[in-house]
Amino acid sequence: FVDLSSRNASLGRIDDNDVLRIGFEQASYKFPESGIIQNAIIIKVGGTITEQTYRIDVSASDGSALSGFDYVFGGGATQRFTILPDQQSQLLPIEIVVDNILEREECFTISLENVPEIVPRFETQGTITTTTVCILDTPIVIGFRETLTNVPEDVGSFDIS
Repeated sequence: FVDLSSRNASLGRIDDNDVLRIGFEQASYKFPESGIIQNAIIIKVGGTITEQTYRIDVSASDGSALSGFDYVFGGGATQRFTILPDQQSQLLPIEIVVDNILEREECFTISLENVPEIVPRFETQGTITTTTVCILDTPIVIGFRETLTNVPEDVGSFDIS
């Protein structure tokens, strides 16, 4: 509550919980190069229309990370996800591919398309409709079975494993 009748009134912010916002939970995600399914998350916040089902198109765009080589996002570049009336979030599964190549952090973007125009554009400020996914390379570990191996000088060549 902000009393605006006073000359010394300070600035206040009023959040309208009736405004529906659909967007990503985070502006960016960092996942290890693990070969397992990771999830970006779409969230639904606010709104009074709870009986509505929303269908959102989600597309992935390559950056330094390449689809099919570094990550797999569904069956193609664009997928359709449904958010049911009682759902507050929806998981977007992303498979991070292990390529056994030592490389820098690689990134790609995921964008929401066809987000419902329930509220005027200016009221959706703060909604994250594009997120960046960065893949953190797992270090390659090279080691030997034995900690010490004796090799005679005259053996010629010798394989160490």
